Amino acid sequence: MKLETQRLVLRPLQKTDLPRMIDYATKPEFYQYLPIENQTEETIRTFFKERMKDQKNGSATRHTYAVALKQTDHIIGTIRLEIINKEKRIADIGYAMDLSYQGKGLMSEAVHQIVQHAFSTLGISTIWASVLKINVKSWKLLERIGMQRSAASPLKSDLSEGGREDEYQYVLHCEGSR
Repeated sequence: MKLETQRLVLRPLQKTDLPRMIDYATKPEFYQYLPIENQTEETIRTFFKERMKDQKNGSATRHTYAVALKQTDHIIGTIRLEIINKEKRIADIGYAMDLSYQGKGLMSEAVHQIVQHAFSTLGISTIWASVLKINVKSWKLLERIGMQRSAASPLKSDLSEGGREDEYQYVLHCEGSR
């Protein structure tokens, strides 16, 4: 499935995206806020292979999109929407962007589009996001699109009641779904 915004196309990953992803995602400044100690060409190839497998198999729970510039189809990041509780219609989002494109409102545009798609097309009622407290740009993005900081966490299995102490939890409910 392909989604569009004014400046972006959110589309399935393509094999031709891999070299570009390796180029921007192996920089320490890129992965400093990700749960990865050292991102290498091999870890990116593994991530890419797993996401391509999800696409090929038509995963009903994990949706990863390439974030590409509409005019050039040049990949500048990825965004993930993962359904973490199908019965309660709860999803989690995550995103990462090439640092040279930050500060232009592009990821805000992409996240807003994914949230609207999740609520209107996929029937999701609640969306969660976790962000490191030191990743100020990311948690400000979540606040700009209307997400609220929460003391609770949707993932009790690997997070304590209030989440990890170095993270903020954000939540957004679909209007009329509470």
